[in-house]
Parts: sequence; C-alpha cells; structure tokens
Amino acid sequence: MTRFTGGGGRTSLKRAASNYVGAKGGARNAARAAASGRAGTARLGGFLADVLRRGIDRAARELGLTGVVGRAVDEVFAAIANAIAPDGATLESAAARAAIDEALAHLYERYVTPEGDAGTLDSMDADAVRDSIRISIESYVYTRWLEELSQRIEVRAVSAAEALRLEREVKDYVRETVRLDLGSVDVLRIDWAGSEGRGIIDRLYREAYDLLEASE
Repeated sequence: MTRFTGGGGRTSLKRAASNYVGAKGGARNAARAAASGRAGTARLGGFLADVLRRGIDRAARELGLTGVVGRAVDEVFAAIANAIAPDGATLESAAARAAIDEALAHLYERYVTPEGDAGTLDSMDADAVRDSIRISIESYVYTRWLEELSQRIEVRAVSAAEALRLEREVKDYVRETVRLDLGSVDVLRIDWAGSEGRGIIDRLYREAYDLLEASE
C-alpha cells in the first residue's frame, strides 16, 4: 500500500482505502475473506429476529443460554456476545467480535432500562434488527481496514481527525447500502442461517467493500 503522510489529508486516506480493497483482489475477494464477520452478522440477525418473534427469554434459551435467563442484564448481554461472536483468536475474528460487541452495545443503550431490565428488548422492531446488522458490518469493515493499514504506515502519519473523517464516510456508505438493501426485506421471515440469509449478508459485505474501493 502506498505510504502517505498527514499532509495528504482526506484524499490520501481515501486512496489508501481504495488501495486496501484492491490489494485484497477487489471487493468480492475482500468480502469472501471476511468469513468471521459475515458469520457473526448472520448469527446476530438470526438471534435478533428470534427476539422479535418470541421474546428475549425464549430466544436466549434457543441460543443455549438457559442458565442466564433472568440474570443481571450485563451477564445476559455478555453471554449473548459469547454465543454469537467468534473467539477473537485471529485479527479477522477479533474484528468480527468487536463488531458484534458494538452492535449489542447500541441495543443496550437504546433498550435496557436504568433498572437493568433486558425484557425491554421485546419492544424492538424490524428497523432495530436492520440497524444492528448495519452496525456490525460497518464496524467490521472499518476495523479491518484500519488494522491492516496500521501495519503498513507509521501511525503518527495519520491524524486522529483524518481517520475520524474517513470512519464517518465508511460508515455512511455502509448505512446507505444497508438501508437500500434491507429496507424492503422482511427480516423476521428470513432464515439468516440459510442460503437466503447468507446471500443477503454476503451481498451487503461485498457492496460495502465496493463502496470503499470506489472511494478514491
């Protein structure tokens, strides 16, 4: 990847993002390499759709978490994260785990009451599932790009402000992609573990990398 300095600013960062995807063989190959990311997003979508259909307690039991049903909300969320996310043993799976954690943190902040009641997750709607899928994808894609970029440049060559600008752009790209692709999808009907669900997730990751590659 071409080295750049802070003086290159936004253009250099966007070029680096485009070069990053190109170096992985293009958007299709970049998405294919995101195995843990795609799997984690699919499991997240499936679990949250189950929460909408049957409620948090039954969905947690179906996930094999009978032992934490009714426990403290922090314990419930930690168990959900451990059940859905990969172990984080590699950089790629660690990015996938961080992405799931971020999506769950968003749900926690939005739905868990000050009293610590996780049952309010039962009030989620389909848009909350879409938002969670979107957050997990945008977090994964940006984290992986930043991790691999940092291996090729001196961290001090990129200012925090420049990195933040590109992060916002990447996430805006993904947000728009998910909005367009999932807006008309019945997220409760989809079998996220089946071929249709995997196909949707694969396409979302590929389109996110398409946009990153075209960002120059």
